[in-house]
Amino acid sequence: GLKLAGKGTGKVEFASNLQVNGNSGNWTIEVDDDDHLVFSYAGNAVFAIQDTGTVIAKDDITAFGTPT
Repeated sequence: GLKLAGKGTGKVEFASNLQVNGNSGNWTIEVDDDDHLVFSYAGNAVFAIQDTGTVIAKDDITAFGTPT
């Protein structure tokens, strides 16, 4: 299961590796020093949710598309 570490520790911990379609090698999710939830792919931050609720994406966000 999911285990949230204490505020300011900078970690979201999983009982096992985060798996996306059985592959856990490229994605990480962390809480940064500003309490933002940051999603990274291959070490590069690509998406974040700030403590204010603001959502930030590295690239475009497409509405009404078909996920692949």
